[in-house]
Amino acid sequence: MDSQRSDLCNRMGDNEAKKEKKEEDKMTVDTYLNKYTSEDNASFEELAALHLKKERIRNAWMYEAEERHNKELVTRGAEPIKAADEQLMIASAPGH
Repeated sequence: MDSQRSDLCNRMGDNEAKKEKKEEDKMTVDTYLNKYTSEDNASFEELAALHLKKERIRNAWMYEAEERHNKELVTRGAEPIKAADEQLMIASAPGH
């Protein structure tokens, strides 16, 4: 009866089962942060892209109006510039 079975007892009569360390317990702080921070960043980027896509769909009218406005401004902008150049030439013409 003095013999102890090693599968039932740990040294010094400690009868708690030996616990296997989880992989997370073996990680250094740097390893843990690198693993989970990169996963968090990837999740955030996915969510941000999804949010941007939904926002573009929700406010499509606004983006279309902005695009139309910018196109009109570019095509309309040449005339006032030409008129300003003509006015400058007339004002700087001799005898005027």
